[in-house]
Amino acid sequence: MKTIEVPMEPSQESYFYGDRAVFKNNKLSQEIILEYWYEPPHGDKLYDLKIDGLLAGNEKEFKVWGRSIFLSEDMRFLVACRSLNDLKLFCIDLTNDKYCDLDSYSLIDNLEGYLLSVRTYRKRGPGPSILVPQVIDLSNVSDWKKLNKF
Repeated sequence: MKTIEVPMEPSQESYFYGDRAVFKNNKLSQEIILEYWYEPPHGDKLYDLKIDGLLAGNEKEFKVWGRSIFLSEDMRFLVACRSLNDLKLFCIDLTNDKYCDLDSYSLIDNLEGYLLSVRTYRKRGPGPSILVPQVIDLSNVSDWKKLNKF
């Protein structure tokens, strides 16, 4: 299995498509790794998310897309999309080993400070979904759960 080092700059999108990636930043105290898990038909690859060598969540919780991965400027928050049965935007508080689901699948535009700018797919009547812009303040999120590592 080939490992690729991916530079990870705060507030900038990181992405990866391969077998195994180690996300690097000199200020990041944790080691963030994505390891290939599965590629669904007509889809992008899904990866296991590992933090300091331990699997984040149980076997089915954190299957992460290798795109739109963001890190906050202070290295506290990691934001990405996960999926197994349905897409979810989620955030991990790396400092406190907690996570929360933020919304259904969203396109991440920016993460500046703790303000996450996204465009979320919303259904409006019988027609196609539309993208609705919104800003999520990560410092005000209250639905945190303990992040188990295995």
